[in-house]
Amino acid sequence: MIVDQDALREQIEAAWAAGQVAVDTEMVWERTFFPALGVVQLGLDRDRCTLVDTVALEGQLGDLGRLLADGQTQKILHDATQDLSILKRATGASPSNVFDTRAASGFAGLASTISLRDLLVELFDIELDKTETRTDWLQRPLADKQIGYAEDDVRYLVEARDELRRRAEAAGYLAWLEEEMAGLGEPEIYQERDPREEFRRVKGYGKLRGRELSVLRELTVWREEAARTFDRSRGRIASDKLLLFLAQRQPTQSEELGEVAEDGERTRDVEGDGHGRCQASVGQGHGASDELMLGLGP
Repeated sequence: MIVDQDALREQIEAAWAAGQVAVDTEMVWERTFFPALGVVQLGLDRDRCTLVDTVALEGQLGDLGRLLADGQTQKILHDATQDLSILKRATGASPSNVFDTRAASGFAGLASTISLRDLLVELFDIELDKTETRTDWLQRPLADKQIGYAEDDVRYLVEARDELRRRAEAAGYLAWLEEEMAGLGEPEIYQERDPREEFRRVKGYGKLRGRELSVLRELTVWREEAARTFDRSRGRIASDKLLLFLAQRQPTQSEELGEVAEDGERTRDVEGDGHGRCQASVGQGHGASDELMLGLGP
């Protein structure tokens, strides 16, 4: 496993020389807003797979960022967007020249939502062991079983890319596949979502109208900013159920927020300054203009 910058640079130079590299990530993502990156897997072929210890190299991933941004070296991933968004945050680099084997499957006669496990069975009759899916990738040292599991996730991706391209070409869809892959180089794909649009992801928001929607938007902005600031999952700041309740009830005084607590519709985090922020958010939403509210519908 790579634990120093010299070894990382050597692996990246090998990827540059090959013009391609399979990439994957393993992380822990349970009670935090941002995932805790444990390892990055790099694979040149079946026999040359390496793990990058991102715990040991925290803050020293500039060379990895240069690989991700290099337009001359193709990065091959399965279900690329989440992994690359995480890697962009870790390295500061916007990905370029990406091939997503999951998206490509849709141009090769397979489902575009296919899992890596099912894809490898379909293409090569190879079945991966997925018993380590929810393992602790931050612990050190990693167990041999964890290392083997992680390496297998990149071991066959170069061959899978080649086979998917062959099938897409045979079906007459190669040009469409390449167009789809080119779109994965657009920087906006990997940007963090706009907090002011997060209200549309709250389950049940479509039942609200007018000023209720305006209040919900301000509350979700508060929750999103608090979650990012304190690196806590959204649900640990305030549940969707709570935000909907507040948007409908619209308490504007601390006493009224206390009543919400008595109703049992509040997470423990809406306390102290959280009360003040909730109160301010409700007030902002309540004071929104009619023109603004017209643009908030489903």
